[in-house]
Amino acid sequence: MKLLADVNVEATIVRWLRSEGHDVLWAVDFPPACPDAVLLETARTDQRIILTHDQDFGELVFRRRLTSEGVILLRFEAALQSERLALFQFHWPEIVERAQGHFLAVSDVKLRARPLP
Repeated sequence: MKLLADVNVEATIVRWLRSEGHDVLWAVDFPPACPDAVLLETARTDQRIILTHDQDFGELVFRRRLTSEGVILLRFEAALQSERLALFQFHWPEIVERAQGHFLAVSDVKLRARPLP
């Protein structure tokens, strides 16, 4: 899967995705303070799904109607990075199945999918 991970996504998740063979760009490698709209456009141009903790991407795709391949919003409550990684890995099979063309909200206990406009 081709992803663009926002700056707020933990290195443990990015490393795990890469170790599993996924093509992950990470926004920490972009210029500082790169706007979310630019990240979204970069992801769209390169056919990548956004991975983030930032709810602003919902605003961009639903209210401003900016085009996206998909958005995965992580809403974990677990405090430790290791716990968040374990939750992400637990949800990963369903994320892979549903991410394309959807806005996914992934919490500790469930995954909600909403089709993108």
